[in-house]
Amino acid sequence: MNSNFDLNKIIAKSIESNKLNKFRILVGVSGGPDSVALLHSLNDMKDKYDLSIFGAHLNHGLRSTDSSNDQKFVEKKFSELKIPFVTKQINLNEIVKNESSSLENIARIERHKFLFDTSNHFNTSLVALGHHIDDQAETIILHILRGSGLDGIRGMNEISKRKIDNQEINIYRPLLGTSRQDILKYLSEKNINFHIDATNYSTKHTRNSIRHSLMPQLETYNPEIKKSLHRLSESVKYDLIFLEEFAKNQFNEISEITQNQIAFKTQKLLDLSPAILFRVIKHSFTQLTDNHQDIEMIHIKMIESLIKGGTGKKIQLPKNLTAIKQYDQLIITTNKNPDSLFPEIDKIFSINIPGTTIINNWQITTTSPKKPFNCENPSSNIAYIKYNSKNNHLYVRKRKKGDKFLPSGMTNHKKIQDYMVDQKIPQSLRDRIPLLVNEKDEILWVVGWRTSELAKTSDEQETLKINFQLQTNT
Repeated sequence: MNSNFDLNKIIAKSIESNKLNKFRILVGVSGGPDSVALLHSLNDMKDKYDLSIFGAHLNHGLRSTDSSNDQKFVEKKFSELKIPFVTKQINLNEIVKNESSSLENIARIERHKFLFDTSNHFNTSLVALGHHIDDQAETIILHILRGSGLDGIRGMNEISKRKIDNQEINIYRPLLGTSRQDILKYLSEKNINFHIDATNYSTKHTRNSIRHSLMPQLETYNPEIKKSLHRLSESVKYDLIFLEEFAKNQFNEISEITQNQIAFKTQKLLDLSPAILFRVIKHSFTQLTDNHQDIEMIHIKMIESLIKGGTGKKIQLPKNLTAIKQYDQLIITTNKNPDSLFPEIDKIFSINIPGTTIINNWQITTTSPKKPFNCENPSSNIAYIKYNSKNNHLYVRKRKKGDKFLPSGMTNHKKIQDYMVDQKIPQSLRDRIPLLVNEKDEILWVVGWRTSELAKTSDEQETLKINFQLQTNT
């Protein structure tokens, strides 16, 4: 136990280093020793730093009489300190019945919703929580057990943003470097009472099991394991600041953002290192949903496979997001019908040669390169077509009954229907795949998939380069 410990000095140092003078701070108080100590210390500092302190307590209604007693205790505490406060009681068990997530996760969400509403009520800039070094160590261990990367090893930050249902609050944790043992000493010396939640001693939940079973085992190998994990967290934090800033800059350079979707050129994503790709995709989550906490490396691997696959492929991601490969683009969207991102082609269109043609959200550009290129790629939006400038009419249409084409490299024709089935093109997309045809209505290219043997180029013949681009920001 640290005999020179002074919690008020720690809080004062945190206020000064974060320049929180004159801030309005909401303190979330459960009634336990950590939040009660934080409340008293911040209240002691309010005159010195011209702080405005407010209180909040959420009664989850899980422990009947004990929960009610906690609420009464906290309300009395706020009143004794003359701190304006809001308390609220909910029936978490009833809320969980209508949700698919765990009780712990729903409790966290409800807690942050309440803190957001209360913060708005008092017009505060920060919500202070009593997490300490023991909590930080448990969080890091929990993340390691779940296979987390650097973000998990970093654990909690002293100041961070939390976003739920598009509501954002600033979380302030000034006790992250303070042990629970020192907090209890502070309360004892100040003769400050608090309540203990009996469920904290149950090993039913993973975090409690880590606290009461795993952590004591680790302390037999390193008695200072909690401090060591805290130092690890601080070390990782600086590496992550650089990586996240770099990834954010990359995201801004290569993304096209609309209200409910983010589009990337697939090649630009593939050019990124895996570490930066992971963070760019995570940043997409933060743009489209509440947070990125549910994105894991397995989802990034799925997206990498999607990028390298054929157009029209899609995967479901957490938070009701869909990632879909759309020719040379990856689109991450909240759209409940992502197939509708592919424009309909409702009639036959003639395309300009050379020049640009706009068909719904398609921009089709044709040019005549100096030399022919063999650039067939079943996932590409660019094709090189054998071309006769004397008969310079080409058309775009959707498939029709009885369509056949001669896939490049083959000697027998194949029905378009069979080809699309073989390529596992989703049925909902088959009428949205553009077909490039000549004046004889012969199929030269199943756009994004395969050219026809009829379109095969050679050094002796003219060649036309055709580029199909989707305009996702319109």
